[in-house]
Amino acid sequence: MKSLKTIFATLALLLALGLTAQVPQQIGYQAIARDNAGAVLASHSISVRLTIHDGSASGTTVYQETFSGITTNQFGLFTLNIGTGTQVGANTFASIPWGTGSKWLQVEFDAAGGSSYTSMGTSQLNAVPYALYAANAPAGSTGATGPTGPQGIAGPTGAGATGPTGAVGPTGSGAGPTGATGPTGPTGSGGGATGATGPTGATGPAGAGTVSGTTNYVAKFTSATAVGNSSIFDNGTSVGIGTITPSFAFQVNGTGSNAADASILLTNNNNGATNADGLRIRLNGTNATISNNEAGYLSLSTAANQRLRVENDGRIGINNLNPYSSLHAKLHTTGAPCIAYFDDSVGGAPYVSGNGLVHISNNSDAIGLYATKNHAFDEVAIFDKNYTGSSASTVTIYGNMGLGTPSLEVYADTNAIAAYFSGSVTIQDGTQGAGRVLTSDINGNAYWDTAGANPTIGFHASGGGSATVAASTVTTARIYGTVDYNDGSAYNATTGIFTAPSNGMYHFDYSEELNGASGYTSGYMLAILYVNGATVHGSYAEASPPTASGSYLTMQNSVNVRLNAGDQVKIQFGNYTNTGISLTGSVFYSGFGGYKVY
Repeated sequence: MKSLKTIFATLALLLALGLTAQVPQQIGYQAIARDNAGAVLASHSISVRLTIHDGSASGTTVYQETFSGITTNQFGLFTLNIGTGTQVGANTFASIPWGTGSKWLQVEFDAAGGSSYTSMGTSQLNAVPYALYAANAPAGSTGATGPTGPQGIAGPTGAGATGPTGAVGPTGSGAGPTGATGPTGPTGSGGGATGATGPTGATGPAGAGTVSGTTNYVAKFTSATAVGNSSIFDNGTSVGIGTITPSFAFQVNGTGSNAADASILLTNNNNGATNADGLRIRLNGTNATISNNEAGYLSLSTAANQRLRVENDGRIGINNLNPYSSLHAKLHTTGAPCIAYFDDSVGGAPYVSGNGLVHISNNSDAIGLYATKNHAFDEVAIFDKNYTGSSASTVTIYGNMGLGTPSLEVYADTNAIAAYFSGSVTIQDGTQGAGRVLTSDINGNAYWDTAGANPTIGFHASGGGSATVAASTVTTARIYGTVDYNDGSAYNATTGIFTAPSNGMYHFDYSEELNGASGYTSGYMLAILYVNGATVHGSYAEASPPTASGSYLTMQNSVNVRLNAGDQVKIQFGNYTNTGISLTGSVFYSGFGGYKVY
């Protein structure tokens, strides 16, 4: 559906007010509605909002009203009376102060008849109707009493008693004047004869509009009074946009700077009309896309039934309107041999055997993968590609997967090979790293470990910089930024955290120099080693700081901790004294280091 942008061409402001005792509170207004191509919107329903500003085009709003359900006539013309619409806000039309300052009229509309108004501009009301001005103009002051006027003429003679009627005089000899003609009587019931046809009137002058264009181009208004070519070409058989040689009933070509990019964008009233909206069909060079840019799904249907559905989160359903996973297919009809069949042959009829869920075959008509639920238990079988037998029981099986305990097991064939890989195998579980070996814990869970490769894991960092730990406060991680060595790259100099690369026993040393505080009278300081945000046994170093500034004390501790791969270790300080205590951060006295023991 083509999005409309209506243009209002104002014809007139009709002053529908007379100088009567009761002042009509309204001003006549007429306009013609056109679309963005200049075409008249005939017999079209629109809505309008009118606003009167005081003093300037952006001045204070002194009155606002809306009109809905307005229908244009066959020429696009519509008429309304300012002051008779639905009032918006507390200001009434009668309260407009016409006598103070200039007044400006702002016109807005919605071509769809709703309330999404588009401003068409603001213009000054150059002549305010006198009656409106007078209706609410301030009263003038009382003038001075004028001089006494001249004496009036004598009044009529007062009523006296009626005298007797005189005798009738003789009839005059002359005829009296003819009386006035009486009113025309009603038309009689009989019809008179039809009069002769009048002469043909003279031909009126030619209109001001002009028409010009090219054969087969659909015309459009190029201005309010002129018609020319549009972008649509119609040869009577085919319609083209961007081409004058359409080969199909409807053809769209890219043009101009987008000659290699032809797109059709479908939108509706709920969405905008940008590249990020609606449904887009696009051919860009040799690449083609059909894209639903909204939050809903995209589907393909036949016989009024959805066959393929792509949800907005990427799940794909085949004969399934509610896919459970990335790809979820169902049988298209009862009795179908399988849900999915994959065939690498080129041309010819595919080879299908059995009623399994999935078949994958090669061009030798052998089944490479077979899944079925027709036996006593569910099974998935991988077969020799040279298989020529007729049942699963006669096939050379490289691997047979079945549901058991645990839920998925791999069974060995007659050669005692449960699984065979001729290429590379990648296992990524977060513990992988250079030089590590695949091992397991006591429960048989596999992980990559560096113990078998004898990795070197050790670090030392010093000099955290001066800082003050406020009274009754535990700091965040102390960051020792000067890294002396970091074998295994497990210490982060930005966060001050050591992350264990593998399971094992680790040894840590840490120390910090305190500057005395003259206000210190009681309490103690703690240097604490945290593992995953919690303290561990033997990780506290406790000391009472000096009582004078310039007096120093070094706190230090060592601890052995068993860690799992991924555990995080950091140093923090707790101030349990009555005053703030300074950490010097000296590279000679303050540091954090450790290494893996085994």
